[in-house]
Amino acid sequence: MRNGRKQMRFEAYQGRLYGFALAVSRNREIASDLLHDCIVKVMTARNVPEDENAYRAWLFTILRNLWRDHLRAQRRGEPVELETVAEMDFSPRPIEQVVVNAVAVHQAFDHLHPDHRDILAIVDIGGFSYGEAARILSIAEGTVMSRISRARATLARLLRDDQVIEMRHQARRQKT
Repeated sequence: MRNGRKQMRFEAYQGRLYGFALAVSRNREIASDLLHDCIVKVMTARNVPEDENAYRAWLFTILRNLWRDHLRAQRRGEPVELETVAEMDFSPRPIEQVVVNAVAVHQAFDHLHPDHRDILAIVDIGGFSYGEAARILSIAEGTVMSRISRARATLARLLRDDQVIEMRHQARRQKT
C-alpha cells in the first residue's frame, strides 16, 4: 500500500485515536507522543488489514500496546515529568453549562480504575462494539459487557449532584 493512501486512511481515525490516547494517558503530551508513534508503526507496516473494521481495531490495538509499553518503561523508573491533564487549571470562567459538564465528566473519568477507563475509552470514545473491544483487550466479550456496565455505573455515581464538588472561580484581574 502506498504511503499517501496509508496516510489518508490513517487520518480518518486520527482524532479518535488521539481521544483514546488522551483518555488512557490523561496527559496531552503523552497522548501526542503515542499518536506519533502509532503513525510511525502504521506507515512502516508491511501488512495492513484491508477490511475497515479490522483496520480500525488494528490501529487501536497498536495504540494500546504503545500505551502499555509506556507504562512498563515508567515502572522501570524512566522519568516522566509532564503536566497531566488532571493538574491543569479547568476552573470555570463565565462559560456555558455544557463546558462545565464536560469538565466534570473528564474529572470523574480520571478517578475510574484503569480497566474501566480503558473499556470506556474503547467503546464510548473509540466507538468499538463489545466484540471488537474484546479482541483489542484480549478478554472475553462477557468481561467487556460487565466492565462497561460497572464503569458506567461508577461514572454515574461519581457524577451525582452530591458527589460533584463546585470548582473555585479564579479571581479576575480588575482594570485600574
